[in-house]
Amino acid sequence: MPRSSSTPSGSAYPWTEDALPGTHRADGRGAPVYEVTETGPDHSKRFEATVVIGGERVGVGLGSSKKQAEIAACARVVVCAAVIQVIHRA
Repeated sequence: MPRSSSTPSGSAYPWTEDALPGTHRADGRGAPVYEVTETGPDHSKRFEATVVIGGERVGVGLGSSKKQAEIAACARVVVCAAVIQVIHRA
């Protein structure tokens, strides 16, 4: 059965907050929360992490560990934010 947890940024995984440089705080939506579910047998777990900022799901990542999934989700948020900034400059 899938298990779920939420990890607020700045606690167990401070590196995740560094990867989202100020964008979540500057716009007043608060710190990101990582919702993680895991599936599969103990010897072959798969993790899916969702970054939630201000109640809105903004990025999803997959990995063979919780940390890898959170990094993948965070990377998607950072890349999407960069693309949006480039589009708005054009």
